Amino acid sequence: MRSAARLKMSYYPLPEGEGKKLRALLSCANQASVIDPCVGQGTALQLVTRDAPVRHYGVELDAERARIANANGIETIQGNAFEAVARPESFSLLYLNPPYDSEIGSIANRRMEAFFLEHTYRWLTMGGVLILVIPFERFHDCAGILASHLTQLAVLRMTDEESVKYRSSIWEDVDRRLSQLKDAQQMVVEDPEILRGTPVIRGTRIPVHDVASLVDAGTPVQEILEIYPSLTPSKIGLASIYARANPQRGRPRRRSFPGSLTVSVSKKRLRSSSIGD
Repeated sequence: MRSAARLKMSYYPLPEGEGKKLRALLSCANQASVIDPCVGQGTALQLVTRDAPVRHYGVELDAERARIANANGIETIQGNAFEAVARPESFSLLYLNPPYDSEIGSIANRRMEAFFLEHTYRWLTMGGVLILVIPFERFHDCAGILASHLTQLAVLRMTDEESVKYRSSIWEDVDRRLSQLKDAQQMVVEDPEILRGTPVIRGTRIPVHDVASLVDAGTPVQEILEIYPSLTPSKIGLASIYARANPQRGRPRRRSFPGSLTVSVSKKRLRSSSIGD
């Protein structure tokens, strides 16, 4: 069974049993494109579309998960879903299992479920299907968009044993992540006398966002330690946490990708992919 240790970066994988139930409710006779904006390793997207004639696409922040998703046959861009902009009405199915908590920092503690939905629902074609996996308590946060832009809504309860365990383990993970964020904030200083106020790791002149960019690019911890010998694995992890809660200031660079997907990104390299038919 999955434990709290499986809750990574606010992401809870869909239990296989629930994925099979959702697949039984769907039919797809023609070639279509499907997307998961927080695809993880791609397991859930493949479960709900198994044996269907579809092309799979995804966006994933974590470099290792993005690599695995690509290896599993899902054309995945490694980057922030909120920096990915797809052409409206590009996908016949949008699978959305967003992070379960609030974003701290630039999104002003907005519920992530509603924020992901607001950013992506326009990607659906007319008559397309949205699968939104959220705690029932968060349904009201999404109700406005759902009622205004979708029809034939159905609310289904997940009854798999792993889904039930989710409720008890989630709060333990939230407490852990808040504690990590506090540690990360205490580790970083902004001093006008150090790199003109650029956020740096305390006791060094190392910009915290430079370290976080290496983490997001999938650079092994040992290589980062070779670049910055004064750091520790713990400080590298906290740098990544700090950067996600406090995005780097300034206008991000914009990159165009083939097809309909455009990504603006302030991080390092992304994997190019053509989205949509």
